[in-house]
Amino acid sequence: MSLTEVLSVVALLLFAGFLAGSESAINSISRVFVEELEVKSSKSAAWVARVIKEPARYLNVILFVRKASELTATVIVAQSFIVLFEPIALAMFIAVAAMVVLSYVVVGVGPRTLAKQNAGRWIIPACVVAVVMSKILGPLTALLIAIGNAITPGKGFKSGPFANEAELRDLVDQAHERGLVEESEHEMIHSVFELGDTLVRELMVPRTEMVWIEGSKNLRQGLSLALRSGFTRIPVIGENLDEILGIAYVKDLARRTHEYREAELTELVSQHIRGATFVPETKTASELLKEMQRDQIHLAVVVDE
Repeated sequence: MSLTEVLSVVALLLFAGFLAGSESAINSISRVFVEELEVKSSKSAAWVARVIKEPARYLNVILFVRKASELTATVIVAQSFIVLFEPIALAMFIAVAAMVVLSYVVVGVGPRTLAKQNAGRWIIPACVVAVVMSKILGPLTALLIAIGNAITPGKGFKSGPFANEAELRDLVDQAHERGLVEESEHEMIHSVFELGDTLVRELMVPRTEMVWIEGSKNLRQGLSLALRSGFTRIPVIGENLDEILGIAYVKDLARRTHEYREAELTELVSQHIRGATFVPETKTASELLKEMQRDQIHLAVVVDE
């Protein structure tokens, strides 16, 4: 191997190792660390916050470049060994064996261990490099992920499958086994993962079990139903269950009867309703949760598409 080839392989493996460590650092860092950087008015906080907000996007690019670096180094070594050894099969075997060992140690074990031990120091350069690479290669990785999803059976992942949910679940399980996470916290964290794959139709109250009130009922009847059912928000219907007029809030009915006592008998529930939010049954629970948090909605009506 020429000096240029040796230096190229070393540089590629070191860069791949840095990227492998960057993956570990990004997965290990907490939002508390980012908040501390922001409190210190660190310029680096903006870079880190940007990556932590959308980790999958940047991890996809890091993985792509790391794989490309390792493969390029392997090709260079293989070409050089073909000249040094005969037959070609022996040269290829030696090249592959050497690169497997080097990749495992230089790219796999060493950098990941160092990054986890020094995540606070590693995270800043890691995020800077990740953002720069994403600007250049982001569209390419997005295209490759789209192609991969298209040819893969089943439902694909828009952000790619590389931010491994299984690894995160395993970490939670290990923490629970060691007593670091309580049983209730363990179940809650797992339920968060499941939200992404759960459709709202799996969580909704069935039509036959839904508590509702006709819009023609008066306020006293509405308040009475709320007390009996224990619900503070009740769907209001017209002539049948397919005609949902809106949502009655107990606090609105109670406020009106407090302001005007006779209203509980003279005014109808339909006069004091708020608009209902309708969502398709195929929407995922995680998407709906984000919308409800954003719009401050507490109840949604699931409808057939």
